[in-house]
Amino acid sequence: MRFYYRRGGKGAAPEGFDRVYTEVDGDGNVLRELLAYVRADDSVTVEMDGELGGTAGAFVEMALALYRQQATLLCKSPKIDTAAGHWQAVLSDLALLTSRDTGDAARLSRFMEGLHRCFDLVERRQMTVAEVCRKMSIGKTTYYRYWRKIKSAPQRERHTELFEELRTKIEANELSISAACRQMNIGAGTYYRMRDQYKKERSVPNVPNSE
Repeated sequence: MRFYYRRGGKGAAPEGFDRVYTEVDGDGNVLRELLAYVRADDSVTVEMDGELGGTAGAFVEMALALYRQQATLLCKSPKIDTAAGHWQAVLSDLALLTSRDTGDAARLSRFMEGLHRCFDLVERRQMTVAEVCRKMSIGKTTYYRYWRKIKSAPQRERHTELFEELRTKIEANELSISAACRQMNIGAGTYYRMRDQYKKERSVPNVPNSE
């Protein structure tokens, strides 16, 4: 999918993109939401490098976060496409030098995994919105903003047939839950529900037929 990110929201939204993310408050919440939604082979376009904070470090940090999700960043001014071979080589080296468990992208991933799971618990009436807000340290306005974004997001083709294979890799510490969710195109809440159902089915003892 093709995404467009901008700050301020002045002027008409550009055409030709699947979704346009507009940062109005300048608090970075929309950018973090975009990073949480991006999947492999997606691309994010910005008009200028200043849209990402105005520094080279902020631009590279965004490019690296997308690289780790197998997505690319395109900037119109200056013209930059991180799908280019030299960018991929640089980002590959940076990925090796930095830990996958640190930084804003990793913290956001854990936050969104927890939030998705809470959404699922609320829908199953096992948790209230107030309890979620206390647990996640967010207000109700933030809760419902994320909830509306997730519910209004375009549906992707799911690949739940990969669950058992990916679950084995997760248990062997070869894959993270967030990475598995991206491969199956499901939310963390859906993954946990599938995992619980899988364990429940495997825990039922086999009763031999009496003759």
